[in-house]
Amino acid sequence: PMDAAVLVGGCTLSVLLPFVAVASTAAMLFVTLVMIGIADAITDVACNDQAVLVQQGRTGSVLTRLHACWSIGTLSGGIAAGVAQAVGIGFRTQLIATSLVLVTLMVWVRTRLYDDAHHAAARSHEKAARHLRPSLTAILLVCGALAVLTELPATEWATLVMVERYGLSNSAAVWGFVGFAAGMVVGRLGWDGVLDRVGERRGQTLGALRSLTGLVVGCTGIAPWVTVVGFFVAAMGCSVFFPLMVRRASASAAGAFGVGIMAAGSRVGTLTGSPAMGALSDAWTRSAA
Repeated sequence: PMDAAVLVGGCTLSVLLPFVAVASTAAMLFVTLVMIGIADAITDVACNDQAVLVQQGRTGSVLTRLHACWSIGTLSGGIAAGVAQAVGIGFRTQLIATSLVLVTLMVWVRTRLYDDAHHAAARSHEKAARHLRPSLTAILLVCGALAVLTELPATEWATLVMVERYGLSNSAAVWGFVGFAAGMVVGRLGWDGVLDRVGERRGQTLGALRSLTGLVVGCTGIAPWVTVVGFFVAAMGCSVFFPLMVRRASASAAGAFGVGIMAAGSRVGTLTGSPAMGALSDAWTRSAA
């Protein structure tokens, strides 16, 4: 059941975090990160299934606000990492403290998740999913990859862009990442109302235009604060894409299975996007990439 998957995946992911700091060899670090990736994927699909169940019980859009919680976690992590480095707290200590906080939160929410009684409809979808058309499977995979590629470059490279453009220290450059993460939070808290007024298709177009504008400003800015503002605007625009794709994947007659396929596509986007950004950065600059 998905509620158990949330708990097992989330707790496993949290417990594994400190092992990143204590890995003594590249092989040990690689194995740790693979295990973290597996736990993260399980938690991702299970949490999105819970979010879809919440959305099914509402008349208006609520899914982007639920994804805002993910963005709040990203923002909190970025701020915590920057502050910890600035005050001299070690990486190992930071990850151990983070792990303890996250496990405590997972235990606290365990009784508030949708259980088996709420998954009868999902199980019927899973039966139908065995007959899912190959074309629809391919579309969901591509949509998942594209959704994550709208967020991935700025999320992972914003700090490096700040270092490249302005020669900032790590503790100062992290504000590029924080600006993007803050834009994701603000955008996802506000997009539900926009989607209810203008519809999904027009909302997606507006988000794309805002994201493009923000990236151009951020990557051509003449001062650090301009770049931070650009990343903030870009994040506000692209923050709507992934929640929209989750909603459409669930409505594709595949239910939780469709969400899982889309999530698999997002992992493909992550695997291809990061090396592509690295190659383009080597060929040109991080800002150009």
